[in-house]
Amino acid sequence: MGRQPHDNLIKGIFSDTACAARLIREFLPDSQLDLAALRLVPGNFVDEQLRRHETDLLFSVGSPANESLIYILLEHQRNPGRWMPLRLQKYAARIQARWMEGARAGDVLPPILPLVIYNGTGPWSGATRLTELHGRGAFMDENWFPAQEFKFELMDLCRMPDGRIREKQDELGDVVALALFCLKYAGRRDFLTMLAGCRDMLEGLLDRGQNTVLTMIIEYTLLVTDLQEDKVLRVVAPDTASEMHHMVQSTYDRLIQKGRELGLKEGVREGRREELVRVLLRLMETRFGPLDAEIAERCRKATDEELARLEARILDAPTVEALFKD
Repeated sequence: MGRQPHDNLIKGIFSDTACAARLIREFLPDSQLDLAALRLVPGNFVDEQLRRHETDLLFSVGSPANESLIYILLEHQRNPGRWMPLRLQKYAARIQARWMEGARAGDVLPPILPLVIYNGTGPWSGATRLTELHGRGAFMDENWFPAQEFKFELMDLCRMPDGRIREKQDELGDVVALALFCLKYAGRRDFLTMLAGCRDMLEGLLDRGQNTVLTMIIEYTLLVTDLQEDKVLRVVAPDTASEMHHMVQSTYDRLIQKGRELGLKEGVREGRREELVRVLLRLMETRFGPLDAEIAERCRKATDEELARLEARILDAPTVEALFKD
């Protein structure tokens, strides 16, 4: 159903600067930044082909003369991205390039603090500093170091105990705590078991009239559990007369209707996809000669993101192997 459910959850909850400030304090407990003055900066800086696997938000804090930027990226691929520091540096350059478009004489370039939330299937094992990706060039020795090390702060939800989220619940607030629990357990078989343990937070949202946020959580739950409405109802709202029960049912009905509407468009989209595959195969044969059956089949079975990557590389790749290189 369109973009990953993580995207709607992250942007729906953390576009609220009060929630974003609570999250940033968890990243930076000793920071002196005035997060009460946090401002959301519109924009999306992630590579187009990675937008199903990454979600980003940019914030500004401080006066125009003393501005800092905080860039939050949710990495929701199954495994750590090996080149994450390099990718983040590219996103930071895009942010700075856009800032320069509105810069005036005398303005100073604001520093960017990248924060990464990771909710893969195993602990983060990749680099968090750009220098960790460097080889040892001929001019490098133990005294060599870049003028400014590029690094990011990491929140690895795989390594964050449930008890820590519970301990920090008062500081995080129910909304942020629930979001972290949901992201941590996404894709796991015990997602609903986790949610059963969070009934107090869900009911707290309902009692305080935070129905918009509660609906986001319910929608996310339904999507990551493959729309198993009956199981979600048993865990979240077993009382059939309750308002929570009604909210789950109405959210489920809306998602099903949306799915039907998207299904009508899917046939048109699939026709365009088949045409793109035909064009790519024709271009590959023109550039690299006859293709073996394995390459052709790999192209036909490629995801939309993989096809977009092939389309971007087809004119420059030196070999057919380079086309498919991760």
